Amino acid sequence: MLKLICLFLSVAISLTANANQCSDSDSSCVLSAVAPVVDTQNSKQPKEVIVHKIKKDIYPLPTCNDEALISAVKNYIDEFYIKEKQSNVLARRREYFIKNNLISFSKENVAFYKKQDKRPVSDIIINLKVNHGVIEENMLLCKNNSKNVEASRLYILVYPYEQKYKVRVVNLTPQDDIDKENVFIYEM
Repeated sequence: MLKLICLFLSVAISLTANANQCSDSDSSCVLSAVAPVVDTQNSKQPKEVIVHKIKKDIYPLPTCNDEALISAVKNYIDEFYIKEKQSNVLARRREYFIKNNLISFSKENVAFYKKQDKRPVSDIIINLKVNHGVIEENMLLCKNNSKNVEASRLYILVYPYEQKYKVRVVNLTPQDDIDKENVFIYEM
């Protein structure tokens, strides 16, 4: 067993040494890195190491201050509040602040939203990555630049979906209704 581990480590070290000298598009380096393994113990080992390259499709995303995107978000929020009538004063005040602070958005780094203190945004990002296979490079996260942070902090998460984009408005509902998805389809 120890001999097998040593054999595996020697192959792995030679592969990483070869990989550091090669560029991504150099096929001769890939062929030289895939060399036959010498079997000194006559055990059943693979005769070569297979190298796989994973292709990631990166899609163009709109900017956070794209006028068409902000207009679509405003329309969605207006329709949302027409359907969801606010009954108490605090909810109506929050609605007012949200509607009046949709002027500009700033881009946020999706990689920073992985911890529990960044919830519910981090939960949504992790769900998209794990359950839907969306990579970070295909996500656009925008945060509104609101004067009243607590009452109207909104996030817009944009990601590709069937040749279009899905836009998810996060924090539109109060924290107790966080599981409610506020999603609409957007075309650039």
